[in-house]
Amino acid sequence: MSPTRKSRRPTDYQAYYMAACVAGLALGYYMLDHVATWEEPPLGNTFHIVAGCVLMAGSALLLIKLVRQRYFPKKKKKRDRPIFLDDLQQQKKDDTPKVP
Repeated sequence: MSPTRKSRRPTDYQAYYMAACVAGLALGYYMLDHVATWEEPPLGNTFHIVAGCVLMAGSALLLIKLVRQRYFPKKKKKRDRPIFLDDLQQQKKDDTPKVP
């Protein structure tokens, strides 16, 4: 029996994005620390230095954003009871002193 579209559990894509960010950090570190120090790397040393730094910075920022979304959610504001205009007018009528 195959599950229907509605009954399937939604896939948690944040875990995949976090794994991709960690892989991006590793690739950026490899480009920056190892490939850029070669004598004659393809595309030149400067390309690998800049690309490694940009890849590491972008992956780190995205990883921080994903961790904050997943493990530190925003607290919901406590909502008060709605106040209607009729209630306010009724309270004013009740609060006014009656003169005999």
